[in-house]
Parts: sequence; C-alpha cells; structure tokens
Amino acid sequence: MSLDAPFLLTALGLVAAALVARHRARRFGLELRNLHSLMRWIVIGGLIGGHLIDALYYRFDQVAEVVQWHVIWRQPLELLRIWHGWRSVGGLFGALAAALLWKRYRFESTVVARLTGVFELEGYWFVRRKERVPLLALADIVLSVFPLGWALHRVGSVLALERSDLGFLDLVLTTTLLVVVAVLWKGRFQAGTYICLAGLTYAPARVALGFIGQGPTRAADLAGSLTLTQWGFAVAALLSLVLLVWMRWSMNPRPGVR
Repeated sequence: MSLDAPFLLTALGLVAAALVARHRARRFGLELRNLHSLMRWIVIGGLIGGHLIDALYYRFDQVAEVVQWHVIWRQPLELLRIWHGWRSVGGLFGALAAALLWKRYRFESTVVARLTGVFELEGYWFVRRKERVPLLALADIVLSVFPLGWALHRVGSVLALERSDLGFLDLVLTTTLLVVVAVLWKGRFQAGTYICLAGLTYAPARVALGFIGQGPTRAADLAGSLTLTQWGFAVAALLSLVLLVWMRWSMNPRPGVR
C-alpha cells in the first residue's frame, strides 16, 4: 500500500475535488464547460511546471552540465518525463501560468489552411477567446476545493514514507484550511475571496513550516537564505495580498475614478 498511496490518494482527491467543484459551479450559475476547460489547463500546467522545477532546479546535473557557459546535455528527455518528479512550488506557478493563458486562449479545432473552393485543412491550435469569462470566480471554485485534493496527497506521501519533511504540523495545517472552506461553504463572496484565503493562510504557513522542520539543508537547495519552495510560497502570499488590495480598491473606487 505504501508504494501506491501517494498516487491513489492524490487521484482520489482530484476526482472528489472535481465533483465538488461541479456542484459549486452550478450553485453560482457558472458554465460547467468553462470550469472543466480551466481545470484541465490547471492540471496540465501544474504537472508540467512542477516537473520542470524538479528537473531544472533539484536534478539539473542529470539533465545537463554547464561548462564555461556552454551547455552539455546529458538526458534532455528527462524534461518530458513528468512522472519522474514533481515539486509543489513549480506546480503552483505552472497552474497560475496555465490559468492566465486559458483566460486569453483555447485549444480547439480550427481551420489552419484554406484554399477557397478547393479544400480546408483543420487542426488543433490555440485561438483567442472572444467571450468574457469570469476567471476569478472559476479560480475561486478551484481554490475552494484545493485543500481536499491536497490533504489526501499529503496523507499519501506520509504513508509512503517518501517525504521526511512532511509531519504532523503540515497535515494539521492542510486539514484546518479544509475545515475553513467547509465552514464557508454556503457563503457568497466577491470573486477572488478563496484565492486570497489560500494565498494569505496556506502560503505563508508553508514558509514558516519550512523553517520549523528544515533541519540541515544542502547548499544546492538554497536560493539565498531560503529554499526555492519558501521563495515560491512567499511570492504567492505577496500576489494574494496584491489581489486583495485590488479587490478592495475596485469595491471602493476613489471619487471621480471609474
């Protein structure tokens, strides 16, 4: 069980979170097709971003070697092997990038070549979105069920005994955030509320937990005096603070400003 626990529980968490997200989208009158599309982009972006950070930062010596400003490739295909490693901070910013791309583009069947009256060649490509889509509202729904999938992922990692840095405090933190989400389940809040909730609670707590359970840290894992994960979640907290300020400003604009 220990070997399969992370994969099985993470998959279970994602399925459960997707079902809950569908229910919340219906309740708030949002189109399910947009939610499904955004969730696919976020999952793909999270997996790609998480793997690239793991490969390029933590295992770069396996991928390539830099000698006098020249890159000597060793195993470049490792960048494509998503199943070989994943880091949460890379997944966080990969998902964020995917959500911002989703806001402007979609990946769908479209005409890529045409000769009038003779033929049309269709293929899948990125095309710009034309309709207005409430990205913050959809992202809120995704973030409101995030603790469900993340908590099960954490439990699986602990059961597998693969992550010595995950302890009781980490699980308590994730569970507490899940309880907060459940308590606020029926609330109708301004779009962006759950993003700020996650960014201003979970993100700084992850930075603090990094200090509490850090122990001896390799110099290669540090970026300055912090680890890459600590830097990443610190930036996430700052972005959430900026979003909160913008939300407050948009609700109470200055006189004469529209």
